[in-house]
Amino acid sequence: MTTHFLPSPRTLLRRCALCGLAAALAACSTTPRLDHQFGARTRQDQAQQTLNPQAGQNQTPVTGLDPQTATAVFDNYVRSYRTPEAHTSNLSSGATSTSH
Repeated sequence: MTTHFLPSPRTLLRRCALCGLAAALAACSTTPRLDHQFGARTRQDQAQQTLNPQAGQNQTPVTGLDPQTATAVFDNYVRSYRTPEAHTSNLSSGATSTSH
């Protein structure tokens, strides 16, 4: 006849705590190897999307719309969110409905 040894709840708790501590320490130990490249891809993407890096140093005023036209465009933009236009589509999905 075999006897099964079951550890006490206190022993199980200690083992779980030790496993958790070991996992936490293992996770922290790999951080310095990753930090030297952290965010490099994001910085590269941002640099590639920047048209003119020195744009902030340009002090010449921007030419654009006259004030009346700009106000009308903005008012139309705001109005489009209050009462959106009904969109009708003439496009079909290519599916045909057949009734039997």
